Amino acid sequence: WYTPQMIKLITQHQNSCGVYKLYDKEKNLIYIGKSYVLGNRVVTSAKAHRARYCKIMLTKTKSDANILEVYFISTERPSQNAEGMTLDMPTVELTHKYRFSSIIKIFKEDKK
Repeated sequence: WYTPQMIKLITQHQNSCGVYKLYDKEKNLIYIGKSYVLGNRVVTSAKAHRARYCKIMLTKTKSDANILEVYFISTERPSQNAEGMTLDMPTVELTHKYRFSSIIKIFKEDKK
């Protein structure tokens, strides 16, 4: 079912907190979420949003994940996020450069 990269993500990040981005089969950003058990949540969310690819970013704390999720939803405006979307853009600027992983293919084959 899952690619070797995805299996590695699931097993290595069972107890990690962070933010994740989901992409469709054309690699368009469709959803941004956060989790305190990142490995499992990315899989569950990918199925719910019909995602094919993901990127993750680990955070040091749950509070960091909460703040960064809303920040990235507000600035990147993924199509399937409703919560956190506003009509204006944030005026807050992050002084730290937060980096997501390279893109990871989730499933071995696209589901029909």
